[in-house]
Amino acid sequence: MEILSSNDAVSVNQEDVVFHLKEGDMQVLLHWIKERQDKFYRIGWSFFKVQEDIEDALHNAIIIAYERIHTLRKIQFFGTWFTKIFLNECRKIYRTNKKTIRFEQVNSIADREPDLQANKIELREALEKLEAETKEMIILKYVAGYSFKEIGELFDRRENTVKTKVHRGLKAIRKYV
Repeated sequence: MEILSSNDAVSVNQEDVVFHLKEGDMQVLLHWIKERQDKFYRIGWSFFKVQEDIEDALHNAIIIAYERIHTLRKIQFFGTWFTKIFLNECRKIYRTNKKTIRFEQVNSIADREPDLQANKIELREALEKLEAETKEMIILKYVAGYSFKEIGELFDRRENTVKTKVHRGLKAIRKYV
């Protein structure tokens, strides 16, 4: 998905994005997303089998952010706020389409967890058995590369709670595989 042309190389900070969105200018938001496109796609691939669903979720998130920028309370949380909107859109499309979650990139979990080098099919099946929130936290941590703190902000949980859920989820996966 090409949001902006490749010659737009200037980095954009959150404050600029919020300022321009409040002024009705969506181009800065598109540039900000382009800079983080890989991260959003990694999250999207954990939900969907086809790229079009990821793009739909991202486009919906852009529109929602544009329409609801006035509800953002603190500018420094714009990135977390937008990611949360994107996650909610992924969940909504996932439920609507009744598609199975794609775990093609689950290999990165096994790569980072030496104990999980077992059969990747078993790993996928083990992930399916976890509670949805725990599964999403593990995917955000090991597939999308989010920190425990960032995941906590996305789920409105304390960092230690996220660590506990992720570690318990990994422990449960180890039992299954």
